[in-house]
Amino acid sequence: MMASALWHGFADMGAVEKNGAFVVSRGEGAYIWDREGTRYLDATAGLWFTNVGHGRTEIADAVAAQLSKIAHFSNFGDFVPETTQVLAERLATIAPVAGSKIFFTSGGSDSARARTMPRQPQPIQSNRRRAGQVSARLRSPAA
Repeated sequence: MMASALWHGFADMGAVEKNGAFVVSRGEGAYIWDREGTRYLDATAGLWFTNVGHGRTEIADAVAAQLSKIAHFSNFGDFVPETTQVLAERLATIAPVAGSKIFFTSGGSDSARARTMPRQPQPIQSNRRRAGQVSARLRSPAA
Protein backbone atom coordinates (compact mmCIF):
# COMPACT_ATOMS: atom_id res chain seq x y z
CA MET A 1 0.00 0.00 0.00
CA MET A 2 1.37 3.41 -0.97
CA ALA A 3 1.80 5.93 1.83
CA SER A 4 -0.48 8.96 1.64
CA ALA A 5 0.82 12.52 1.61
CA LEU A 6 -2.08 13.49 3.89
CA TRP A 7 -1.48 13.61 7.63
CA HIS A 8 -4.74 12.64 9.31
CA GLY A 9 -5.37 14.76 12.38
CA PHE A 10 -6.38 12.81 15.49
CA ALA A 11 -5.64 9.45 13.84
CA ASP A 12 -3.33 6.55 14.56
CA MET A 13 -1.05 7.24 11.61
CA GLY A 14 0.57 3.81 11.99
CA ALA A 15 -2.81 2.20 11.39
CA VAL A 16 -3.56 4.56 8.50
CA GLU A 17 -0.20 3.74 6.90
CA LYS A 18 -0.76 0.01 7.41
CA ASN A 19 -4.44 -0.31 6.48
CA GLY A 20 -5.05 2.79 4.38
CA ALA A 21 -7.51 5.60 4.92
CA PHE A 22 -11.28 5.20 4.92
CA VAL A 23 -12.00 7.09 1.71
CA VAL A 24 -15.39 8.76 1.43
CA SER A 25 -16.46 9.22 -2.19
CA ARG A 26 -19.73 11.08 -1.94
CA GLY A 27 -22.54 12.18 0.31
CA GLU A 28 -26.27 12.70 0.02
CA GLY A 29 -28.45 13.98 2.84
CA ALA A 30 -27.36 12.26 6.06
CA TYR A 31 -25.42 9.49 4.29
CA ILE A 32 -21.92 9.00 2.88
CA TRP A 33 -20.57 6.28 0.54
CA ASP A 34 -17.13 4.71 0.33
CA ARG A 35 -15.32 3.83 -2.91
CA GLU A 36 -16.99 0.43 -3.07
CA GLY A 37 -20.45 1.97 -2.89
CA THR A 38 -21.24 1.01 0.73
CA ARG A 39 -23.59 3.50 2.38
CA TYR A 40 -23.02 4.77 5.95
CA LEU A 41 -24.90 7.17 8.21
CA ASP A 42 -22.80 10.32 8.65
CA ALA A 43 -23.38 10.32 12.40
CA THR A 44 -20.83 13.08 13.02
CA ALA A 45 -22.28 15.37 10.33
CA GLY A 46 -18.90 15.68 8.66
CA LEU A 47 -17.50 16.47 12.10
CA TRP A 48 -20.23 18.93 13.00
CA PHE A 49 -20.34 21.29 10.06
CA THR A 50 -22.60 19.54 7.56
CA ASN A 51 -25.63 19.34 9.81
CA VAL A 52 -27.79 20.40 6.85
CA GLY A 53 -26.75 17.28 4.95
CA HIS A 54 -24.66 16.58 1.88
CA GLY A 55 -25.54 17.37 -1.72
CA ARG A 56 -27.89 20.28 -1.02
CA THR A 57 -28.10 21.89 -4.46
CA GLU A 58 -29.97 24.95 -3.16
CA ILE A 59 -27.03 25.68 -0.82
CA ALA A 60 -24.48 25.03 -3.59
CA ASP A 61 -26.40 27.38 -5.89
CA ALA A 62 -26.52 30.12 -3.23
CA VAL A 63 -22.77 29.74 -2.57
CA ALA A 64 -21.99 29.86 -6.30
CA ALA A 65 -24.12 33.00 -6.73
CA GLN A 66 -22.33 34.70 -3.82
CA LEU A 67 -18.85 33.64 -5.00
CA SER A 68 -19.59 35.05 -8.45
CA LYS A 69 -20.11 38.49 -6.80
CA ILE A 70 -17.44 38.53 -4.08
CA ALA A 71 -15.85 35.63 -2.21
CA HIS A 72 -15.06 37.49 1.00
CA PHE A 73 -14.19 40.84 2.43
CA SER A 74 -13.50 41.46 6.09
CA ASN A 75 -15.67 43.64 8.28
CA PHE A 76 -12.71 45.13 10.16
CA GLY A 77 -13.06 48.84 10.72
CA ASP A 78 -16.10 50.25 8.97
CA PHE A 79 -16.02 47.84 6.01
CA VAL A 80 -18.91 45.43 5.51
CA PRO A 81 -19.85 43.16 2.61
CA GLU A 82 -23.44 43.73 1.56
CA THR A 83 -24.47 40.13 2.27
CA THR A 84 -22.95 40.30 5.76
CA GLN A 85 -24.95 43.42 6.54
CA VAL A 86 -28.17 41.92 5.18
CA LEU A 87 -27.71 38.73 7.22
CA ALA A 88 -26.91 40.66 10.41
CA GLU A 89 -30.06 42.74 10.03
CA ARG A 90 -32.13 39.62 9.39
CA LEU A 91 -30.73 37.83 12.46
CA ALA A 92 -31.22 40.90 14.66
CA THR A 93 -34.92 41.02 13.76
CA ILE A 94 -35.45 37.44 14.96
CA ALA A 95 -33.13 37.60 17.99
CA PRO A 96 -34.91 37.18 21.34
CA VAL A 97 -33.41 40.44 22.69
CA ALA A 98 -34.51 43.72 21.13
CA GLY A 99 -31.63 45.80 19.78
CA SER A 100 -29.32 42.79 19.50
CA LYS A 101 -25.96 43.28 17.79
CA ILE A 102 -24.64 40.44 15.64
CA PHE A 103 -20.98 39.42 15.84
CA PHE A 104 -20.00 36.73 13.33
CA THR A 105 -17.38 34.19 14.36
CA SER A 106 -15.68 31.27 12.66
CA GLY A 107 -16.06 28.64 15.37
CA GLY A 108 -16.61 27.61 18.94
CA SER A 109 -13.62 29.25 20.63
CA ASP A 110 -14.27 32.56 18.82
CA SER A 111 -17.90 32.39 19.88
CA ALA A 112 -16.98 31.69 23.51
CA ARG A 113 -14.60 34.67 23.47
CA ALA A 114 -17.28 36.90 21.94
CA ARG A 115 -19.44 36.30 25.03
CA THR A 116 -16.97 38.39 27.05
CA MET A 117 -17.22 41.39 24.75
CA PRO A 118 -18.79 44.59 26.09
CA ARG A 119 -22.53 44.80 25.58
CA GLN A 120 -22.30 48.34 24.23
CA PRO A 121 -19.78 49.57 21.66
CA GLN A 122 -16.83 51.23 23.39
CA PRO A 123 -14.39 53.73 21.88
CA ILE A 124 -10.92 52.48 21.03
CA GLN A 125 -8.14 54.12 23.04
CA SER A 126 -4.46 54.14 22.12
CA ASN A 127 -1.82 53.83 24.85
CA ARG A 128 1.82 54.68 24.15
CA ARG A 129 3.83 52.06 26.06
CA ARG A 130 7.26 52.62 24.53
CA ALA A 131 8.59 55.11 22.04
CA GLY A 132 7.17 54.23 18.65
CA GLN A 133 4.95 51.42 19.96
CA VAL A 134 1.23 52.02 20.14
CA SER A 135 -1.35 49.44 21.09
CA ALA A 136 -5.07 49.78 20.68
CA ARG A 137 -7.47 48.14 23.09
CA LEU A 138 -11.17 48.15 23.76
CA ARG A 139 -12.01 50.02 26.96
CA SER A 140 -13.98 47.85 29.36
CA PRO A 141 -17.38 49.21 30.35
CA ALA A 142 -17.75 50.59 33.86
CA ALA A 143 -18.87 47.94 36.32
